[in-house]
Amino acid sequence: MSLEQARQAITDTFKTEFATAYPGVPIAFENVRFKQPTNAAWIHFAMIPGDAVRRDLSTGKYRHYGVINVTILVPQDTGTKESTELTDKVFSIVASRQWSTATGSLKTYGAQRRTRGVINGWYTRNVMLEFRYDSSVEY
Repeated sequence: MSLEQARQAITDTFKTEFATAYPGVPIAFENVRFKQPTNAAWIHFAMIPGDAVRRDLSTGKYRHYGVINVTILVPQDTGTKESTELTDKVFSIVASRQWSTATGSLKTYGAQRRTRGVINGWYTRNVMLEFRYDSSVEY
């Protein structure tokens, strides 16, 4: 599995399941054109790759690690109800989940919810979690 295959598996699932539950809440993804709402909730989804380590010395198998950070933003001074509901939904979609594809598997783990407070007029929460997937390199 490649990083782009891992990214595609997670983002496709997230887009589908989150949009089904909250069709009116837009999602921003890394380096994709997005018009930020001025007075409504929105989500920012970022997948940050980390290091890779060899799984064993005799083959070209590697395990890749990284972090997913999903930021939930609602307008300042609108209370916490919507933020809490959106955060719970995000958590239920991405936390402790496994994807299998023709080229390998991908797993998320270690999810945490964090409240960041008001930032630039937005009440902000995060769901942060780790992911891992395996790849092979032919010699």
